[in-house]
Amino acid sequence: MVSDIDGVLSLVDEKERVFQVEGRDGTIHKYNIPYGARMMVKPGTKVKEGDRLTSRSTPIFIAAAGEGEVILLPGYIIVYNPAGRAVRFPLTSDISPTKRGGEKVREGTLLVGLEVPHKGSVVVDGLEKNNGVTTIELRQKSVVEVDQFRIARVGDKVREGDLLTKGAVSPHTLLETAGVSRVRDYLLTEIHKVYKGQGVDINDKHLEIIIRQILNNVRIIDHGDSDFVVNDLVTLEEFNNQVRESYAWNSRAEQLRRAVIGEEIAADVVAGGRLIAKSGDEVTDTVLRQARDAGVGSIQVKHGAELVEVPLIDKRLPTGERELLRISKAALQTKGWLSAASFQRTTRVLSEAALRGAVDELYGLKPNIIIGKRIPTGTGFRPPDLEENAEKTEEKTGRLLTERG
Repeated sequence: MVSDIDGVLSLVDEKERVFQVEGRDGTIHKYNIPYGARMMVKPGTKVKEGDRLTSRSTPIFIAAAGEGEVILLPGYIIVYNPAGRAVRFPLTSDISPTKRGGEKVREGTLLVGLEVPHKGSVVVDGLEKNNGVTTIELRQKSVVEVDQFRIARVGDKVREGDLLTKGAVSPHTLLETAGVSRVRDYLLTEIHKVYKGQGVDINDKHLEIIIRQILNNVRIIDHGDSDFVVNDLVTLEEFNNQVRESYAWNSRAEQLRRAVIGEEIAADVVAGGRLIAKSGDEVTDTVLRQARDAGVGSIQVKHGAELVEVPLIDKRLPTGERELLRISKAALQTKGWLSAASFQRTTRVLSEAALRGAVDELYGLKPNIIIGKRIPTGTGFRPPDLEENAEKTEEKTGRLLTERG
């Protein structure tokens, strides 16, 4: 590389390998140091037109992995072979890939695995191949040790959670095995047996309220991007509200990403020292995808006279499992501290609520009865908005979509 003008050489960006030559009349010529070349003139040296500035560069050779047509795209070189063999199929919820993207594989390599939600063994009844698609017929099989008198006979059809022997079953075991619905039915049946044995008939709704309360809790397994803590015990309403808020936030973020297509980027998008997009570039689907894949959380986009922060990564939803509590423990786990304090352990409940700075929103019937307020029920009652924190973001997104529309 040689100089185009007479002037003084200076280094602009050592990391990006950029230097410039400033002429006597103030003209500036910028140069990029080629790959494999080195500077032969020190910064601050006066150079003349035609002077050699860098050594010879080392050429870059890229070898194709196979035959085909070369397609050049911004940042990509693709060798496409239309006659090559390829297999494409969708990944469903029960299929997980065993190889990462870009890995080389050979014929016969295991690419995907089938996930069956069953703790026991699985019996494959048949395989059917049709146009490269394999249909698998299977059935679950479990081996159960029976040490009591069995009530199920050979050939009977049973559902998950059905009793096979006489005796009582632990509700916690039933919850882990068959789910909430079977536990609810089992508790309702067993409680009725106790009262009906004494000649007392109770309406189901009275028992269902109690059963609902002792099953109305969730143990946090993965907090995701929520405010929960792992192994925290929260009510089902709190868990569902957090999931709904995360879904709503992700939906608004997706709408905002679609709305800013074609707008101007306000700041450089950089990830791991690599420049993905420069300030002033146009927002495209490719830029958003590359930034998201590189781990960039958000980018700034110019919209008129204001800057809009566009999130690129969706919030991870929390996951949890239902928990069965005893009646006294469930009563202390209610959403409002006023209701819990009126049941038992009043001093402890009030002390913990004071330390947390808890606020009782008076959503339930019991707190309103305690303080003499009208209970929040009836056709004219409207629950409060649970998404007050998202109003500003939703308003900005709606305004942007309206202007774009």
